[in-house]
Amino acid sequence: HGIVTLVADRPAGCLVRHAEGSHVYADSVVVNSAAQQLTLLHAKGRLCIPQTGEKKAAHSTTMHLDFESDHALWNHAGHELTLSGNVVIREESRCLASTGDVRIVFDEVNHIVTVRELECRGPTE
Repeated sequence: HGIVTLVADRPAGCLVRHAEGSHVYADSVVVNSAAQQLTLLHAKGRLCIPQTGEKKAAHSTTMHLDFESDHALWNHAGHELTLSGNVVIREESRCLASTGDVRIVFDEVNHIVTVRELECRGPTE
């Protein structure tokens, strides 16, 4: 029914990559192609978000969000990443830590991806 489970056979975990440079390591990855979702256990990765529509332009910049969590759900169709349990998100010199859920919602207009919303449900530091 479009569901595949991948389990790491190495200490580094399963590696999932995206063309823009985003990547995540996880102990296991469940791929639900019908729902366009990835469920990740013990996720640790980096989101690379180009800040211009020109992918190869010399003046383009990229925002990096490094994250880790006990569980992660990437909903590709909904442009959402939900991180749950012992969440840590770093962006340059800023850091957010939460024992609850953190939901990141993205917008894409004319091939420009932005973070529209970052919602924390639970205690944060």
